[in-house]
Amino acid sequence: ARALRALLLVATAGCGGAMVGNAFGAFLVTSAVAEGVHPGSAGLLLAVGSSAGLAMRIALGWLADQRPFHPLGAMAALLALGAVGCGLIAAGSAALVVGALLGIGAGWGWPGLYNLAVVRTFPSAAAAATGVSQTGIYVGAAIGPTAFGALADLVGFTGGWFATALLALVSAGIALAGRRALSRQQW
Repeated sequence: ARALRALLLVATAGCGGAMVGNAFGAFLVTSAVAEGVHPGSAGLLLAVGSSAGLAMRIALGWLADQRPFHPLGAMAALLALGAVGCGLIAAGSAALVVGALLGIGAGWGWPGLYNLAVVRTFPSAAAAATGVSQTGIYVGAAIGPTAFGALADLVGFTGGWFATALLALVSAGIALAGRRALSRQQW
């Protein structure tokens, strides 16, 4: 029961983080176009940001194999940087480009570390443990774009990005709580 509670906490962090990450894919281009960015340039911004996220995942995977650090602590730091990126997107104008690169690169660069934390904690039950933790990511991926879209309809893209920044910070805090909960597991 204690292990399941720890995994559900981690899954909650993954859910919030996936909501943030999927908001970029679903609404960055539309948001940038609303700010006056040419649609082609907005699409290119998403592609470059996605490349930054890919590079971040690969680099952090390599680093995790080289140096001991807790992956959920790194996830929390990345989500906090992603929150800064969301805030910069909300600010618009020239900050939009930096915000998108930081938001996608850092704010969506954590899933490999997330899985690593779970597998390292539950090596004899990795499939069952990641089954629980990945459910959080899938739920977040499913509801994130819909929630962002509904919120943007109510308060505009600026409000949507600020709310997404807040969600990223809350998810970072939950990831840190998940780190503590996982560190108490004995397998």
